[in-house]
Amino acid sequence: TEFLGAFAHFTIAGKFFTIGQSLCDPCQSAKEEELETQSRGSHAAGRPAWEEICPEAYRGFKMEKLPVDSRHVAFKALEWQWNPKGVGLIGDSRAGKTFIMHELARRIYVEGGKIKLTSGTEFAYACGSSEAGERRSMIDSCISTPHLFLDDIDKMKMTDRVESDFYHVIEQRRRALKPA
Repeated sequence: TEFLGAFAHFTIAGKFFTIGQSLCDPCQSAKEEELETQSRGSHAAGRPAWEEICPEAYRGFKMEKLPVDSRHVAFKALEWQWNPKGVGLIGDSRAGKTFIMHELARRIYVEGGKIKLTSGTEFAYACGSSEAGERRSMIDSCISTPHLFLDDIDKMKMTDRVESDFYHVIEQRRRALKPA
C-alpha cells in the first residue's frame, strides 16, 4: 500500500518549506524503536564515555519525549550521513532541537567519530576572551574537528570579533569540505 502521509507547510525568512511524515504510523513506531535501540551504543576504548562529554540535561534521548511535530524532523536529522552539507535545525523553543542534535552527536561519537560539542555562548565567550590562547583554542578546535555541533548560535553576543571568528570557522570548514 502507498502511504500518502501528513504534511505541514511553513515559511521561514521568506522561504516556503514543506515537511511531512513519510511512513505510516506502525512503520513510524517501528523506526522509532530502531532508533531507540541504536541510541544505546557503547563508547570506543580509550575515549571518555558519552556521559563524560555530554551535558547531563541532554543525555538519554527518547523519541517519544519529543513534541509529536518534531519527530519527523528528528528522523531526518538522525539519518544524516557524513557529507560537506551539515544539519541545521531552526524552529520554535522547546521543539527538541538540542536533544536531536545531541543524539546525532552521540551516534557519531559511539561509532568512533571525532566531535566537538559547544554552544554559541561558549564560542562567543572564548572568542571574546582577552586570553589569546583561549580564543585560538576554540577557533582551532572548531575548524579541525570532523563534526562540529554548535548549539544556540542565535544566543551569541555578536561583537565584530566574535562574528569575524564565527565566519572564519565556517569558511575554513567549507574549504576543507567539512560539514558547516
